[in-house]
Amino acid sequence: MDFSNATMLIFLYGADIWRKNHKLKQLTDRFIKEVDPSRINLVGCDPGNTDEAALRSVLRAAPFLARKRMIVLKNFLTQSKRKAFSETLIELLPFLGDAQMVIISEDEGKPKTWSNQATKGVWEYLEKHADGEEFKPLWGAKLEAAIAAQGKVRGLVFEKSAVEFLAVLSGGDLGQSEKEIEKLTAYLGGHPERGEGSRANVCTLNDVKLLCAIAGEASIFEFLDALGTKDQKILLRTAQEQLEEAEPLALVSRATGHLRALLAMTLSGPIGATALKLHPFQAKKISAQLRNWTVPALKRFLFALLTLEYQIKRGLAPDPKAQLTALLTLTLPR
Repeated sequence: MDFSNATMLIFLYGADIWRKNHKLKQLTDRFIKEVDPSRINLVGCDPGNTDEAALRSVLRAAPFLARKRMIVLKNFLTQSKRKAFSETLIELLPFLGDAQMVIISEDEGKPKTWSNQATKGVWEYLEKHADGEEFKPLWGAKLEAAIAAQGKVRGLVFEKSAVEFLAVLSGGDLGQSEKEIEKLTAYLGGHPERGEGSRANVCTLNDVKLLCAIAGEASIFEFLDALGTKDQKILLRTAQEQLEEAEPLALVSRATGHLRALLAMTLSGPIGATALKLHPFQAKKISAQLRNWTVPALKRFLFALLTLEYQIKRGLAPDPKAQLTALLTLTLPR
């Protein structure tokens, strides 16, 4: 991208906020370096600190002692219900001056429904006329590669099982994985100048479990593994640990989700894993658990859990913790 060009309109959007903001930072850093080190001509606005008059003023203003002005508009389309903002944008965007560089940044993908037609019109105009880039959440190997790259910047190298587990633990949120990597780096003493060959900078699965699993999270993964392998001793222990920290409904929901995944992969194999958007690490573990179950047994247990879930939600379960424990004890013999 050449900042010396005429009018530039850039559209960055998508649910992967970390990568989108990373791209936005690259653009603003370049603008500061190449166009305006003083930062006077770098302006940021969001719906919470701007009204229609201020938005008009920002979009019409000329640069001060620089050849261009960069305006960053954040979430005016997806997080504001004010029709006037969209009407102002659709009115002014086609007539930006040569010295204006506007970046529209949205923390969501394209909406399926629109609060008003003016917002839809702005979005469609940007799709046609802006230099756009969508940032969809990463999944599978691409997500693991992105997390590994985050670690590499800090001199940290992940063992395969460690990066797989961190990908699952972070739920595909690269912002969350970055926070966890900061903790791992401090713990392992990772520094870029020490290089990848230093064993002290190698992150293992145990390191991730020790530092990154928030309270109860390591236990829930152990619970789900025990559920899949029908290890009743570990299952009951981890269930009690979970029930000390969380409501029974949350644990029932996690259990039903795991059983649904087992049933889907039993019936459809990899197609079932893809349909449920399971991370390959999860799919691999569930695949190894399939030999412990038959389809009738899965259906019976899933029905029992769904019944309990319904009763809890309706207030029909007098003692949900005891009922769940009994269900795990009586329904899950090998």
